[in-house]
Amino acid sequence: DAPEVDLLDRATHTIIQQVEAMKQMVNAFSEYARTPTMEITRFDLNALITEVSELYAHQEKPLAIKLSLAADLPAINADAGRLRQVLHNLLRNAIEALEPQADARVEIATRYVDGADAGLAEVTVTDNGPGFSSDIVEQAFDPYVTSKPKGTGLGLAIVKKIMEDHGGALTLDDGPAHARVAARLAITGPRSGCSQRVTDASSIPVVEFA
Repeated sequence: DAPEVDLLDRATHTIIQQVEAMKQMVNAFSEYARTPTMEITRFDLNALITEVSELYAHQEKPLAIKLSLAADLPAINADAGRLRQVLHNLLRNAIEALEPQADARVEIATRYVDGADAGLAEVTVTDNGPGFSSDIVEQAFDPYVTSKPKGTGLGLAIVKKIMEDHGGALTLDDGPAHARVAARLAITGPRSGCSQRVTDASSIPVVEFA
């Protein structure tokens, strides 16, 4: 009968959704628990950021991204694959936070920072969402801490672990109308003068922030 068919369809859909959610959580936990083999290479951090950003400009709901990258930022020695994962996790986190908003915007910026023992490359990812809930902001990087219905609570925990594996650091700047995560990595090699510029990438929707 039609009512039973409808009930079966809804129940099946619910089961599929829950199985997929469990699968994502298991995969995320496995990724968090796994001790990776680091493959350190020397590469251009700005180029990696631009490449990852372009992927989000061509999805079903394109994300407006502004890139403000430091010109002549020295190349870094790191695992490019793991840092790519950091960027994906931070962008996905921003997308989930911005889901209800029509004017969703994200800014990714890089800059050179003078450290106590070495120069540092800093990457910040800022969105114009509601920010982190006040009750979880202190534990935002802890496993299984999330305020999002679809979140597993492992995205930022994985980011923190990858940064720690690189000897880097993470900071969180939470405001009433934004959330900003900053990641810092040590630079090995000479610095050749650093200034700010906005990347001109025609395939990426550029939105100026107020």
